[in-house]
Amino acid sequence: MKSRILIPFFILLFCIIILLLWPNAEHSNRSFENLQLTKAAYKPEEEVVITFTSNRKHKKATFIFLHGSHVVEEREVIVKEGKNIVKWLPPTKDFQGYLLEVRVADYSETIGIDVSSDWSKFPRYGFLSSFQPMTNNDQKNVVEKLNRYHINGVQFYDWHFKHEEPLPVQDNKPLKEWEDIANRPTSFQTVQNYIELAHQFGMEAMSYNLLYGAFKVDSTLPREWALFKDPNQQSIDEHPLPEAWKSNVMVMNPSNPWWQDHLIAEQQKVYDHLDFDGWHIDQLGERGEVFNELGDSIDVADQFSSFVDKITTAHSEKDVVMNGVNQFGQEQIAAAQPEFLYTEVWDDFPTYTDIKNILEQNQTLSKQNNLSSTSSVLAAYMNYNHANLEETFNEAGVLLMDAVVFANGGAHIELGEHMLSKEYFPNKSLKMSRSLEDKLVHYYDFLTAYQNWLREDVSPTYVEINSEDRLPYTTDGAEEEKLWILPKEKENKTILHFINLLDSTSLEWRDTDATQRTPKKRENLTFTMYVEQPVKKVWTTSPDVNGGKAQELEMKQDGNQLTFTLPSLEYWGMVVIEN
Repeated sequence: MKSRILIPFFILLFCIIILLLWPNAEHSNRSFENLQLTKAAYKPEEEVVITFTSNRKHKKATFIFLHGSHVVEEREVIVKEGKNIVKWLPPTKDFQGYLLEVRVADYSETIGIDVSSDWSKFPRYGFLSSFQPMTNNDQKNVVEKLNRYHINGVQFYDWHFKHEEPLPVQDNKPLKEWEDIANRPTSFQTVQNYIELAHQFGMEAMSYNLLYGAFKVDSTLPREWALFKDPNQQSIDEHPLPEAWKSNVMVMNPSNPWWQDHLIAEQQKVYDHLDFDGWHIDQLGERGEVFNELGDSIDVADQFSSFVDKITTAHSEKDVVMNGVNQFGQEQIAAAQPEFLYTEVWDDFPTYTDIKNILEQNQTLSKQNNLSSTSSVLAAYMNYNHANLEETFNEAGVLLMDAVVFANGGAHIELGEHMLSKEYFPNKSLKMSRSLEDKLVHYYDFLTAYQNWLREDVSPTYVEINSEDRLPYTTDGAEEEKLWILPKEKENKTILHFINLLDSTSLEWRDTDATQRTPKKRENLTFTMYVEQPVKKVWTTSPDVNGGKAQELEMKQDGNQLTFTLPSLEYWGMVVIEN
């Protein structure tokens, strides 16, 4: 009887040992690990500092620096056991993205590099949302993780005391601690340390606050500064919040000059004591019909441009970004020339095609108003209903959404201490799987390395293209169970994005119940395309394949007909046709 018990026990023990050793066995095949940069972005003429760790000595490592498919530089370095540091002086041209491939023995990894003097040209926006007392090491771990995703701007969400008094100051000294609107503890030292760490890693630190909000409970502000729901000023407009929180938000009149001066002065107090780089301004979207203290109807959106102009004049050395909630007031925001446009997307724009249209509209507004960047950022919360459960994000939904956003020239604010699933940034009910974390590293490397092909002087265009494999496809709006081909143009190049919706269960970007299906990998997809000029070169790249490294494709041109074959397609691939 004992032997019958012991045999299953030893089988179970053997299985446990194998499971424990398997990750280490996979790890041992790597010649090095922890490939990192010391900053999210580097200035022109600044040395790029690359670090990695090797478990043993090697005669050499090969470093290949690429800009698109072009090899900028290749060099060999000696690899020592332990931490290695390699420095690279990139070309002096500003606003450039590069991909670095590091090869040691038969193992290689890639990482994106951004060389830009201003983060707003190619914003990769992240967030921080918890500011309780923390050790410096815990804070550094958070910022280091954001750095690996090349996050170059950080929104400090709900760091403040009150909307109308963001930083509590007594005797000209900020309080050491306070509670935010949700009764969460906030440490001045934590906020200050996070700002310093962001700067060390080449990131901009943006102070979050509403343009027209104040605590309703115990308010000392004049009632006349508020917006009212009726012309007789019987009911102040307010934004409801959970009952356990300190207060609902009283909506102030953004056209009231005394409110404007008050909020600008309070923000100056913030800048006097904290080295924020700018102000991330929030709003509450469409308010319906509202009135001032005289009973006059107020068009809230029409006040944005003049108020933001007044802010930028008062704080001329600081950046300003403002949320165009569901595109509400986006034209007026663009007229005030913020650093870039930012849209929080809600269910009025539910589909992938809507995402494409918002990004194109923002690009048009940016060009019309001479913004320094034509690339905008979307706040779009994934797996929204699923986030009511404490589970994990659906990898397919997240990656397809990022593919759509990145392919259409945008960025997605989603990464902070955790990944966003709700508009209240501290909500962390959903976790990222290790697989999703790793894949997002490749997606953000791709966004960084190919920023000049994704986000700079790129416009939608029209192409005549055909699938030789008779795959169903569309070059217009996204359609279920079809390959979505997005044609763009840049100078003498045609850029084609292939987004794999062939196995999709929905076209709703939010994937609210986490049901979007993982697309099947397709291989050797042949296309013919009408071209008007001789084609010099065709190359492809994907965040899903080979670390995003570009691969030149064989092509055949017969008159006006170009034929090429895409080696594989998982979620998203990009093909560049150079004339």
